[in-house]
Amino acid sequence: MDFSDIPTIADPKRRHTAIRARAGLLHQDFLTRPPVRALHSFDLLSIPFPVDYLRWGDLYATPKAWRSWRIPHPALAYLDYRMLVIEDAGGGRILVNPIVAEAAHPYLIRCFGNLVQIHRPFTARLEQIGLTPNEIDFVILHHLHFQDLRPLTQIFPKTRILVQEMELAWSRHLHPLDALFYVPAGADLAFDGIQGFMDLGRSLRLIPTPGCTPGHQTLIVRMPEGIATFSSNGVSVDSYYPEGNRLDLEVLPPWATSWSPQGQYDSMLLEKCIASPHMTYTTTALSGSRKMKVSVGRLPLPDARRFTPRFRVGALTSTRPTIEEPETSDDLLTLSTTSVGGD
Repeated sequence: MDFSDIPTIADPKRRHTAIRARAGLLHQDFLTRPPVRALHSFDLLSIPFPVDYLRWGDLYATPKAWRSWRIPHPALAYLDYRMLVIEDAGGGRILVNPIVAEAAHPYLIRCFGNLVQIHRPFTARLEQIGLTPNEIDFVILHHLHFQDLRPLTQIFPKTRILVQEMELAWSRHLHPLDALFYVPAGADLAFDGIQGFMDLGRSLRLIPTPGCTPGHQTLIVRMPEGIATFSSNGVSVDSYYPEGNRLDLEVLPPWATSWSPQGQYDSMLLEKCIASPHMTYTTTALSGSRKMKVSVGRLPLPDARRFTPRFRVGALTSTRPTIEEPETSDDLLTLSTTSVGGD
């Protein structure tokens, strides 16, 4: 299912009608596919983020939002940067959004200092479930913000690292505003630039979803309960189901988008229409367990009804015994397959 021509539809109403129609066809196609064997998620970083910027429409929803702009230290909430380890129905192993914390973009430290929480390295997470980097078939990056990517090519010298070609092209010729969020030379690494969609085995597909950046991409996953999407376009399931918002918007992108809020809105609508109800998940997720309020910001923490859950669905097969480790407060929550929807 090709969506490449949809951005060229000038009339937003016709464009959104086309999104819903084609997304519905893709949803039906994925229902005929076998579900993934396993999907596990791991928190790698937790980053404080201004509440004002979490959901675009909230800025206009209440007078408090406008007043908070005059407060020099706004309310903050944690976002968890999550990695996924997936085993396809055909046995392929896919790693989504690994990050080397020590090589994270200095922007994070410059902005948030010691408020950034660093959890166990992703290589230790792989070891925890009995896998090594050499046993990963594909590495997927939603986009190239915030990290020095050179260590990834050293850890995965023979693994295909999949990025949209548009993201690579954009990263080579950055606008000054975008240069704040990218590490130089990232686009010149040995990544596999893909154009448009790409199937990864029998249960997964990558599709371009521009908005957060021009080359952002989303992963579609056939889960046991239905169809899920994983991206960094939203911050929670509520971003896609903003019940009771005063602007009557179907989705609420974060305000922090530096490229195209309209493009991000359309991409989030696409993700919502592809996925089963309330199965629009985010890999930069508003944390339900590490939310906090800092200083004197007037906005309350987001009244989230549906956080992105942590996943431990199915068992990852391994050529060696799984290493059992005691769970800590930042470890995975074990979820039954009936509760993965995150209500």
